[in-house]
Amino acid sequence: NTREVPVFHHLGLYAFERNFLAQYSKMKSTPLEECEGLEQLLVLEHGYSIRVSLTQRSILEINTPEDLVQAQALISN
Repeated sequence: NTREVPVFHHLGLYAFERNFLAQYSKMKSTPLEECEGLEQLLVLEHGYSIRVSLTQRSILEINTPEDLVQAQALISN
């Protein structure tokens, strides 16, 4: 029995208000945030919410030196 599951790509674009950043800098680490190494888990575990959006557009990913060369070529054209 095989079933398809949706696959999503993650593009992290974060914007914060100044007063939140002052609070964020004082937040104590949490076990889940430390285990996963994701700063957004720290925010969630301290009771804040995070907004997300879905898009149908694909994004340019730069994960390797070769990806960087391709991105630079796109930008220069």
